[in-house]
Amino acid sequence: IDLRRPCKVSAIRVKWWGDYGSRNTLQVFSSIEARAEDSSGDLEFTPRGRRISDVGLNGWTELAGWDEPSRSVKLELGNPCPDCFGLNK
Repeated sequence: IDLRRPCKVSAIRVKWWGDYGSRNTLQVFSSIEARAEDSSGDLEFTPRGRRISDVGLNGWTELAGWDEPSRSVKLELGNPCPDCFGLNK
C-alpha cells in the first residue's frame, strides 16, 4: 500500500470475511521507501506485527502502529483455505 508520503502509522485494522480471521495468517511490514514507477527493484521492508489471536466471524484484527515514518505498508496473508460459506471466494 503506497501511503504517498512518509506517515506515522498509528494502527492497522483488518476486517475479516467469515472465519478467515481464525484460519489465515496475517503479517504486516513497512518501508520508508516507495517504488519508483520505472523501477522493478524490491523495497526493503521491516516486520511490524502479526495476527496472534483468532477473530470471530466477520471480526476485526487491530495491530498497534510504530514510531518510525512509513511510505509503504505490505500485508501478507498466508494459509489460504476455502471459505466457510461454500461460496468459493
